[in-house]
Amino acid sequence: QNLCMHFEFLVTFLIASTLLTVSPGPDIVYVVSQSIAQGQKTGVAVSLGLTTGLWVHTALVALGLSVWIVDTPFVMTFLKILGSLYFAFLAYEVFRKKVNFAFKESQSLSFVNSFRVGLFMNLLNPKVSLFFIAFFPGFLFHDTWSPAFQFVVLGGIFWLQATFVFCSAAYLSHRVAKPLFSMPKSLGFFRFLQLGVYAVLIVWLWV
Repeated sequence: QNLCMHFEFLVTFLIASTLLTVSPGPDIVYVVSQSIAQGQKTGVAVSLGLTTGLWVHTALVALGLSVWIVDTPFVMTFLKILGSLYFAFLAYEVFRKKVNFAFKESQSLSFVNSFRVGLFMNLLNPKVSLFFIAFFPGFLFHDTWSPAFQFVVLGGIFWLQATFVFCSAAYLSHRVAKPLFSMPKSLGFFRFLQLGVYAVLIVWLWV
């Protein structure tokens, strides 16, 4: 008698998810930029915020609500506008305050505020739900379990690897970039890097 569980699907899903997460994209670029600009603590907080939002998108997919969101142009457009305004506000804050780039934990943004930024970035991006809708059904791994439950399991696996990858990127980028801050001209560069990342995020929502 054949087993109902197809572990090879889970292994393939884990490998594919990890490769997609480590590939250059707006989220991981933002994590790296924040780790460079504000320190490792901020990068980790943003990472946890981004990946916590994945559970909301997983729930939407499991409940079938993501299909409604994607198929409703008004909702999609509203979320894109809201997300664009949020990223524009964050860019304005960087430009207005002229953030002092430093590696002292006491000078970095608070953990809660950084977590909130990452969470809102994820929740205001309808493309995450669209991606899950397209990606998850190809890796259903059990013959009798409900698709909704399997989506939750796949979402958990995706969250686990994404958290590991993002937090690792925050740690490594902080360590690699730290020596660069001994050069005064680098501070202006990292400030414009942040502004550039926000601009890319806005464009990415609409392409």
